Amino acid sequence: MYHAVDDEHSSSERRLCVKPGSFSRQMKCLRDEGYSPVTLHEMVDRLRKGPPDSEVCVAVTFDDGFCDVLRHALPILEQEAIPATLFAVTGYLGGLNEWMDRSVFPARKIMSAAELRELQTAGVEIGSHTVSHPSMVDLSLEQAAREAQQSKDTLEQLLGRPVRYFAYPYGRFNLAAKEAVRAAGYRAACSTRSGFNSATTDIFELRRLDIFGHDSLAHFKRKLAFGANRVGFGKMLHYHTERALQRLH
Repeated sequence: MYHAVDDEHSSSERRLCVKPGSFSRQMKCLRDEGYSPVTLHEMVDRLRKGPPDSEVCVAVTFDDGFCDVLRHALPILEQEAIPATLFAVTGYLGGLNEWMDRSVFPARKIMSAAELRELQTAGVEIGSHTVSHPSMVDLSLEQAAREAQQSKDTLEQLLGRPVRYFAYPYGRFNLAAKEAVRAAGYRAACSTRSGFNSATTDIFELRRLDIFGHDSLAHFKRKLAFGANRVGFGKMLHYHTERALQRLH
């Protein structure tokens, strides 16, 4: 899971901004380390079919729809032949990230409808991230249904193609949010819960690995290894201890 692929404009957004050079090395790493980049659609197909084979698949996703994904990430994805999905916030298309706390995060441009179409033409699947980027657990069932359905309808009108996937803003969801997304006709939904997905995963609670701007390439490789369940208990304990200490600083 990525957000912006750009240099940070302030220290406060470093977590959300992966520099283009880092992103390029990470995408190359997917190939070099033997992972199989697939579309989110193919990932869900494999999960639905039952126990996965020995191939370790990775789906690359972007939340929010920042313009730098088109400008910086797309050329790298094309160079490495890696598919991706971007989840757009329809109420802010062509505008700014107004749902973010402006006292903390600087203004960033959100892609317009024309830019989303350009991204789609290049092979990136467009999914929904709601209309207004609310925390869906704080909404009534009717409000959650409206956010899920209206964003889907808007994107399908703009793109001329079915919108099949959804990402919960802030990764927050509950039973009502899941039911609203399912009822709107989405095929699956992504959370921000860390970890890997298996045949037993609820496809409306897909887990993702959050890639931060301060992650080194070695850290990125470790996240992939944990996500693919390629490490033992000792290394996993060391990793989570290290992450907890980082959050304290």
